[in-house]
Amino acid sequence: MVDQLISARSNRAVAYARALLATFLMLSVTFGALRYAEAQHAAQIVLVAYFVYSLLIAAAVRTVRLRRHLFSAALALSIIDVIALGGLMYLTQGGEGQGQPFFTPLIFIIVSGTVSWGSRGAIGSGLLVLFLFLPTGFATGVFDPEHKNMLQFFLMRIGYIGTITVMLAAFASNLERLINELTRLSRVPTRGGFGELPLAESLGYAMDVFAAKRGLIVWQDPEEPHLRLMRKDFGALHGSSLPNVDQGPLVASELINAPFLYDRRRNAVLYRAGTKLLDFTGDPLQPILSSMADYARVLVIPIDAGGARGLVMILDPADPVNEDLAVAAMAAGQLSLAIEAWRLHSELRVAAASEERMRLARDLHDGVLQFLAGARLQLDLIARTELTETARERVTQMVEAIGEEQRSLRAVINAMRRAPELAVAKLASSLDHLTHHLSRSWDAAITARVEPADLTISDHMEDDVIRIAREAVANSVRHGGARKVDIAVRKTEDRLDIAIGDDGRGFAFQGRMANGELASYAGRPRSLHDRIIGMGGTMTVTSGKTGASIEIRVPLKGAR
Repeated sequence: MVDQLISARSNRAVAYARALLATFLMLSVTFGALRYAEAQHAAQIVLVAYFVYSLLIAAAVRTVRLRRHLFSAALALSIIDVIALGGLMYLTQGGEGQGQPFFTPLIFIIVSGTVSWGSRGAIGSGLLVLFLFLPTGFATGVFDPEHKNMLQFFLMRIGYIGTITVMLAAFASNLERLINELTRLSRVPTRGGFGELPLAESLGYAMDVFAAKRGLIVWQDPEEPHLRLMRKDFGALHGSSLPNVDQGPLVASELINAPFLYDRRRNAVLYRAGTKLLDFTGDPLQPILSSMADYARVLVIPIDAGGARGLVMILDPADPVNEDLAVAAMAAGQLSLAIEAWRLHSELRVAAASEERMRLARDLHDGVLQFLAGARLQLDLIARTELTETARERVTQMVEAIGEEQRSLRAVINAMRRAPELAVAKLASSLDHLTHHLSRSWDAAITARVEPADLTISDHMEDDVIRIAREAVANSVRHGGARKVDIAVRKTEDRLDIAIGDDGRGFAFQGRMANGELASYAGRPRSLHDRIIGMGGTMTVTSGKTGASIEIRVPLKGAR
């Protein structure tokens, strides 16, 4: 059985429309002036039978039990429509110069075929109606000398049938495509392996939604000095990275969170802002993106997850339409949620592993270590009894061996208990390692100093400071064009003071902006500011023509 395009609700509408059509046909004949010299009685019989049939079908579809059987017999119902309406047209052709008064109801066959079987139904029923009309219309419009004016109506009706068929087939085809895209959209993007950003999976998901052959994904992390790029051409996947120093947003500011269609040849951009479709003038993509692929048109889908941003670019989509932007907006939400879920899943995996280590450390301490301590104590007691010299030496050796194993096991337990609240590393050493790495990555002079030099803080606190420094350096070099960045960390009684200065272009304002003002300033380093607020700290930004500086104060936890 051919699958139906639209739900049973629309098929009920077809049944009601059939009854309405038959009713007005009866009214037109009953109260109209049409009279048929030939086959008048047969036409009336067919019309009355079709009228009664249509009312019975309309009544039957209101019953759930009968409705199921009627919709499964949709092809049989359509055949009856063709026979009845086609018969009426043949029986009434040429009546008293009227031509073919029952031609128009044939359009109902095309519409009902479209509703029941989509684009294939529209084309099939359109060809069928044309096949029914041509013999009688040709005879009336061409060979009937009494109705030469009917040739004009004959040609117009052929065009009418063709136009209706093409429009309904195009509508149904677009609806079928949209339904298929929404079906593929409903699939959940895979999250990739642990520790691996799911770029390939995200690109594959977006390409599958739009049935695309070519596409690429670009990922921009504010803490990394390069763009991550992954491209897929007809099944072949390629990954690479691009330098991103001094690069701002990947797209124009109006398009940062908007899916858009870009026609490079016409230099035309259509984007979706909420529920509105708008035109954009100018270059939508940064030059570094415009030159990385050869395409005539591109559908761009933005991704925003945890402060990092990305773009999925569907290259040369087949027959792009406005509805693709609505689907792209939903795909953007799915991809952003999938990557955010991957980030959360990774953090939970790390937290779970840490908790498991703590549990295992407790089990070893309370179990094996205590057993060894008891065994050593028992051996000490045995060594004090009357033993031969050889036996006493062996017991002493066993006591020493158990003591060595206790020390080794205790070291393992202490290492496993390296929880965030325990001081484990010197901050100066960690910052030195970070600045060395960032200097090479960003090709800039980056220095750091810590007071006191032997300051040691907790794992959790150290991770926050490292992330603050990494993000501040990335902002200074990428957005401010800085070539020199200095980081200073100083411990006070109950807090850490972090000062970060650079020689870049600074922010869009001149002067000093404190923590309260920053909260309402759109151009602030949002991710950095949110992190510091989350730590219970404050941030002050000073901006000038020769550079910018950031002063951060955060509560000190787990330091010595």
